[in-house]
Amino acid sequence: RGELELAEREFRKAFRVAPESVVAWEGLAMLAASRGDLVEERRYLERALREGFDLGSTPIKLRVRKRND
Repeated sequence: RGELELAEREFRKAFRVAPESVVAWEGLAMLAASRGDLVEERRYLERALREGFDLGSTPIKLRVRKRND
């Protein structure tokens, strides 16, 4: 558990330094997924897509499923 908390702190630190960092948003998405928090995972993935492809306020519709679905 300690390693996940450390990883989350580091991703959040990276986000504060560079809010446009796709890596930070993807990292937070992976951590949310590992906790089973699909709502947060989707939110972080949407932000990563917006930043990575400069989508601004373009609507994005993502469907996030568990691996076995």
